[in-house]
Amino acid sequence: MLSSAGAIGFKGSRKGTPYAAQQASLAAAGVARDQYGMKSVEVRVKGRLRPRVRGTRAGRRGLHIVVIRDVTPIPHNGCRPPKRSESEVDVAQRRFAVLQKKWLATKIFKG
Repeated sequence: MLSSAGAIGFKGSRKGTPYAAQQASLAAAGVARDQYGMKSVEVRVKGRLRPRVRGTRAGRRGLHIVVIRDVTPIPHNGCRPPKRSESEVDVAQRRFAVLQKKWLATKIFKG
């Protein structure tokens, strides 16, 4: 059975609350028990784990939860960052020039 906070009617930041997770798990548990006669389930959770698990455990409604598994997608390296703006490049070049001058000054005085 598949259920989500958005499918129940929560919008925006309310979808990430434990209450929304509880309502979603109640809906899925009701369908699993009533329509399919299931007695035990395996729960797969996406998103921030702690609030979701709390809501899932609260909404089991007579079902035995065998395992709660986190299936949140994890990016391996993420998206490519946007190109740096001209002003950021100028600032970085100025900082490098200052550091280079300081380094040369220490070399002259020591050497």
